[in-house]
Formats: sequence, structure tokens, C-alpha cells
Amino acid sequence: MTRVVAYGLSIQSEILLPEAPATRAAPQVIVRLGKVEKPFGEADAERTYAIDREQFRVYWRGVGTFLIRLGCEVVIEPETDVEEAVLRLYLLGPALGILLHQRGFLVLHSSVVSIGSTVVGFLGEKGWGKSTTAAALNARGHPLVADDVLAVLPYTHCAPMVQPGLPHFKLWPEAVAASFGEDPSTLIRLHSKVEKRIREANSDVGQEPMSLGRLYILDRGLTLESIPMTSSAALLAIIRHSYLSHHMQALCGAQENFLQCSRLVQTVPVHRLRRPPNLNALDEIAQLVESDVSVAAVFPVSAAV
Repeated sequence: MTRVVAYGLSIQSEILLPEAPATRAAPQVIVRLGKVEKPFGEADAERTYAIDREQFRVYWRGVGTFLIRLGCEVVIEPETDVEEAVLRLYLLGPALGILLHQRGFLVLHSSVVSIGSTVVGFLGEKGWGKSTTAAALNARGHPLVADDVLAVLPYTHCAPMVQPGLPHFKLWPEAVAASFGEDPSTLIRLHSKVEKRIREANSDVGQEPMSLGRLYILDRGLTLESIPMTSSAALLAIIRHSYLSHHMQALCGAQENFLQCSRLVQTVPVHRLRRPPNLNALDEIAQLVESDVSVAAVFPVSAAV
């Protein structure tokens, strides 16, 4: 039995979780092994779901079946001979994202760093460069807040607050070399079937919530530019990049998700970050973001309308 902290939650787990810092706090989330009914679906489906307001059952082929319940419990029935590293990857990634949603967080597909006093998130689909962009900034001394999962605390009348996540990146070898200038072969692989590496981050941000200051929607273009988005365009983009966006109706959460995203774009500037689709531009991208943030700190502006 291990007890760790992730996204401000104390997690007691039957699966060892070396990626997360240890804690002695009383557990808020229990992770255990047990029998879980597999959701109905095609026999060869990569994943199948069964969803309601209180629980989310999901089967990942080659991994196992997970039951995430009421934001406080995860029960896992692993597939035979699955690597424990694979279980950890799914538990601390998508399963934890579902649990955070159940606890009322706005959960976005985003990697997040702290630049000065400003928390900056990069949003995009899988493979769009969220982690790589954040890693390039981390290599320049800006602490990692979270990789791949941005958890915005349930709404208060204050500025949107972000809960820091796990202190490491999951990067392809070429991204490790481009961002940190390191030999990726010296780093541990996520698991035996993928080449992605775990790279510890400069992440001295603790576990206290941090104020979110800016979001970037990653895009491709021939030139590098940061373009302010209107509130309406930003809202559509934030909804699109919400965790579980395709399941909100089944979760009875579409209206609340819309309200959470609306509040976010009313207070946080959102820019479209167009950049060439190659790793050679990482330094220029990082410098542009740093410049953007420093100018905003001197001449603060509200979200575009």
C-alpha cells in the first residue's frame, strides 16, 4: 500500500506509484484491485465505456477495466500479464482525469508551466506538441505545473485556479533531445511497448492552487505568431479540448462544462499559437511565449470579446 499526492489529492493505492510524491495526509482517493464488470462493446474494440452521473466504467484493451466512482474511488481489474507501468500510465492519466471531472474540476487536455507569476497552459490534441512546448520552457527555467492534464478548480468568484499535477514529462525521444539537449536513451521508457520517456521536470511549485493567467491553442502555420482569440472562438476551442467532451451528455454535465468554459474565457486571455511543424523552432516559440507573458504583465488586458 502506498500513499501519494497528485493534483492536491491524497491517494492511497494498492499499486505502487513512484511517479507521484509521497504524503502522510489522510486519503481522499482509494485505488484498489478488484473485479469490475467490463462495459459492453465490440469484442475487438480498443476501449468501451459505461457512464452515468456517479460512476464511469472503462475498458482499455491490453490494459484492463477501470471503475471510477464518485471522485473518490478507482477499482482496477487488470488484463492478464499487463505491465504495472502501463497500469500506472492509465491510472495517473485518463482515469485520474475522469476522477477530477467527477470532483467538479474543469479538466482540459493541456500542459502547463509557470512563467514568473503567470501560469500558462498549452492546449491541443494528442501529438500536437503540448508537452514538447512546455518542456522547452521548462528547460529555460520555468517550472512545470502539470503535463497533459490541466485541472481548474471548481468555480469561485476569484480568478481561475489551477491545481498542480505530477512533476514529470512524458516525451518522445526527439522531443527530449530538442527541448533539453539530452540523450533520451539515458531516461526510463514509459513502458516496454512505447519509445516515450519519463523526464523529471523542474517543478518546484508545491501543491497549492495557482492562478491561471493565459492559455494557448496550438496550431500549425508557416510563420510563428501569437494571435488573440475572440471569446466566442476561445470558448469553442476550450470546450473542444475538455476532457470527456464527447461524453458530457451521458455524464449529464454538458451544461456545467459549458458554464465552466464560459467563465474561464471571460477572465483568461486565450491566444492561437501558430508555429512551424518542426522541433527546430522550439527556442523561438519559447521566446515568443516569454515575450507575450512579460508584455501582459506590464500591460494587462482582459480576454478578447
